[in-house]
Amino acid sequence: MSANAPRILIAAGGTGGHLIPALHVARAMREINPHCKILFLGSGRPLERKLIPEAGFELEVVELRAVKGMGGVGAMKFLLSLPASISKIKAILKDFKPSVILGMGGYVSFLPVTLARLRGIPAWIHEAEWHPGLANGVLATYASRISVVFPGAGLSKLKKALVTGHPVRSDLGDVAAQPVPGVISKILLIGGSQGAQALDSAMLKLAPFLKTRGIKLRHQCRSESRAALEEGYARAEFDAEISEFITDMKEAYAWCDLVISRAGASAIMEIEAINKPAILIPYPYAQAGHQLVNARYLQQQGKALIVEEGHGFEEELKQAISKLLVPSQYADIKVKESAKRTVRAAEVIAKGCFELASAAASRI
Repeated sequence: MSANAPRILIAAGGTGGHLIPALHVARAMREINPHCKILFLGSGRPLERKLIPEAGFELEVVELRAVKGMGGVGAMKFLLSLPASISKIKAILKDFKPSVILGMGGYVSFLPVTLARLRGIPAWIHEAEWHPGLANGVLATYASRISVVFPGAGLSKLKKALVTGHPVRSDLGDVAAQPVPGVISKILLIGGSQGAQALDSAMLKLAPFLKTRGIKLRHQCRSESRAALEEGYARAEFDAEISEFITDMKEAYAWCDLVISRAGASAIMEIEAINKPAILIPYPYAQAGHQLVNARYLQQQGKALIVEEGHGFEEELKQAISKLLVPSQYADIKVKESAKRTVRAAEVIAKGCFELASAAASRI
């Protein structure tokens, strides 16, 4: 590795919504500059320990906790763990000597980015939602650059902000170029990690209906839900393909005619990139209702229906699916074009981080 190669510390994890986009950026960095050194800093959740090494990157684990929503016992544990966490992050910064730190939002990024800035290290943070969370709301005041997903989002008004879209696989645009059939026969359900039990329960109740309509289903779920789903679908004699994690999202998106999903930023940007119809079910407890705002972004383009959780949720979901099973209704939503948003967000953020590193090096 070149002695002048940039060294990038990426603070990301906690959930797939923060981690997977970070991996897209890391891959883009490696493609642009194969000599760069990349180190992930995470909280040690199983998803981090699995995906980061599988992608060929190193991971340092620090005990990091979400502050919001913790009770008295949680707050005490947080305070007791704080000195050790700060000490370890300082040691990582000293040993790794990052040229720049990339924070992907959430509690995992707050302490590392803050301590890096105190050492004079440039910081790029990424905000995926319309309104910043607690961590990015503070970090935005002293971050060097900020990337945001949506035009008009709260942080986009800052001079140091850049609207990039959200990092997704660069080859998802290939799916949009494929012909879409005139009727729905294959549904992809992406359960996500938050509040997925409601989606699981609804789909089990709708299994007999889907079976009578000849629908094939791929259902991505949490590991703790898999056994119950397999048992429920078997009882309904409905042949659904269940998986805990979809490794090849491009293949899954290419396979389906309709996506049913939560409305996190990653899901919205991926659905927009593949240009396929969707039924969006916003997570009702998301901060500031941001998933409902995200869902309306695609709804306003005519590319999605929204079904909100609450009384009669299963029936409303059934009605939404039934509506799109009518060929004329499906054709109406199918032919609308998604916004021509670039799928190069990962590349833009990667190049931006390298530019920060280069500018910092030139001042030494």
